Amino acid sequence: MAVMIKSITEIGNYRDYNDDSCYYDERKGLMVMADGMGGYAGGSLASSIAVDVFKKYFIGVSPETYKTDLTDLFSICNDEILSEAKRKPAYSEMGTTLTVICFESGRYYIAHIGDSRAYLFRKGKLTRLTEDHNMVGELLRSGQISKRDAQHHPGKNMLTKVIGRKPLSEISFYSGKIMKDDLFLLCTDGMSGYLDDKKIAAVIKYNYSLEQILNQLVEKVLDREGKDNITAIIAKII
Repeated sequence: MAVMIKSITEIGNYRDYNDDSCYYDERKGLMVMADGMGGYAGGSLASSIAVDVFKKYFIGVSPETYKTDLTDLFSICNDEILSEAKRKPAYSEMGTTLTVICFESGRYYIAHIGDSRAYLFRKGKLTRLTEDHNMVGELLRSGQISKRDAQHHPGKNMLTKVIGRKPLSEISFYSGKIMKDDLFLLCTDGMSGYLDDKKIAAVIKYNYSLEQILNQLVEKVLDREGKDNITAIIAKII
């Protein structure tokens, strides 16, 4: 199966800089999403370093060794961000989320750190494939708060895992079969923080092209006075 991929990024309603970076390669079956943190310039630098590593070094994964293959690349990202932070003390606290999807041998493989999200839309149903590595995610998984409480909890912005820390944060891995007409969506919390899963599913369901889906998602976030950068990548299995 082949894959068709599109992306979009928007600075948002309030910021004058963009900390998000993304990259895709249809030929390699690769999608990369990074949302930087650490203040002006530091966040964008961290996310761009992570994306550049995958641009330079990703050659594919093996179904038997995908965890090792992706861990090696995540480690390079982590090391390069730490090295750059040492050279530029003003960026000593910079870091980034990093969520990667790759397609190989009829399956998808995901490696994930942070709160950028991966979704699968299949046969009219949207499934979230990743768990958020933030304070709200931890509280939800432990049963200390409800999904309703989570929508407005201040811990949404408190990451518990990022790229750019020593040692490398523990990576979450996910994999599964792909089917013709599957849609995979990667997005930063600048989108998922303003649109719940039902709203995202509705946009995907009632728009036909990948560009229409992305444009409608961003438009809805902006209409809700989204204060963060908004970035998304969408892929269709063809």
